[in-house]
Amino acid sequence: MKRCTWSLTCCTFNISLVSMSIMALGKYIFIKMKLKENEIKELFFEYGINTMKGRLVENAAEAYTVAKEMGSDIFSVKANVLVRGREEIGEIRRACNADEVKKFANDLFENPIISPEGEQEIGRVTSIVVEEAFVSDISFYLTLYFDRISGKTIFIVSREKILHGDLQYEKNEKCIRAPADFATGFSPFIGRKLACSLEMNTDAIKKSIKTFEKLYRFFVDYDCKILELGPVYLGEGNELYVSGASMEIDNNALFRHEEFLGVINREGCQELELEAGKNGMTFVKFEGNIGCLVNGTGLGLATLDLIRLNGGVPANFMDVSGCHTSESVKNAISIVCRDKDVKVVLINIFAGAIRCDVIAGGIKHALEKGILKVPVVIRLDGNNMVLARKIINESGLKIVMVDSMADGVSKVIFALHTNDEVMDGDPTSTI
Repeated sequence: MKRCTWSLTCCTFNISLVSMSIMALGKYIFIKMKLKENEIKELFFEYGINTMKGRLVENAAEAYTVAKEMGSDIFSVKANVLVRGREEIGEIRRACNADEVKKFANDLFENPIISPEGEQEIGRVTSIVVEEAFVSDISFYLTLYFDRISGKTIFIVSREKILHGDLQYEKNEKCIRAPADFATGFSPFIGRKLACSLEMNTDAIKKSIKTFEKLYRFFVDYDCKILELGPVYLGEGNELYVSGASMEIDNNALFRHEEFLGVINREGCQELELEAGKNGMTFVKFEGNIGCLVNGTGLGLATLDLIRLNGGVPANFMDVSGCHTSESVKNAISIVCRDKDVKVVLINIFAGAIRCDVIAGGIKHALEKGILKVPVVIRLDGNNMVLARKIINESGLKIVMVDSMADGVSKVIFALHTNDEVMDGDPTSTI
């Protein structure tokens, strides 16, 4: 078997953005990024890590041609998407000939990806991987992850698929664990322990130790939070060959990987989420019609729960913990209000590091510039609360303030149901 020479249909990596924000213009912001399987394998090639021979294709006809060229007896046809448990939801198929490859490729391209619960569509396939497959006496799953408690990289091998719950459950008998300390690095003993647990022969153990060391070096070099491989096969020449792969890069280390910054794949990520990320804020879209601007995840989740408890449904969630100027607060309000589903906005702030007067200044600017065109209810408490109320009261603008989160939520629900442009009462009143 030859080492994989991956063929990509484009010359750049497409790094898929999974969460809320991106890193731009030299400053790095908290984000969550994963690479697709073909991208990981292209990087593996640079480290001398063997992978199954495969190609990335964008239509069923191309898949058929690739399968004919490979001439293998067994093929794996995989949806090249960032979805966990692809095999369980039918996004990985086994084919015995080129005709089956074409048939399965058609199915993957034409049908939406359905969630594991079978309840909703979670995306569509735009590219698939066609690769050779074979049957091996020894196959296993391997996970490397960084354990924050011990500060070490943990290797886990298992003949069965490793679930996220297995990562922390040390007494799981089906998993063999081996920690690697950053101070001492990878030790051959670690690789020997893993290989011996899989009942490999002497030659395979020696070669597997070298592969495990390469994987550790890859894990460290790319600042991975988690690297999941599987299945991994023991193939010809007692070499290990990686079939499936997924990884997540530590968001705090992205400044060391500038090669990824300009090639972010925005597929599946909303424009408002990207803009919020560029400005150091966290924005999440929901299915409702109440815009929520808060500071801190805990307060935000409590606000969302209270809205639902009172019969409302949030349209979005904006965390302004990273905003320290009135201008950035105004930009945050603009992003919330540009969500077409928003009919009313609740601003719920318990100030600490971010001051109430900064929030009040941003609200004032947003109203003056006509950004806030829907009813808005504000609860400001904490640092510089008195000054903030003074700013708002002296602005002469129609703003409704409340003293508690519960009162704010009830007034938001009222405004939503009555479709009022502003709340009843004096324009500068404090409720």
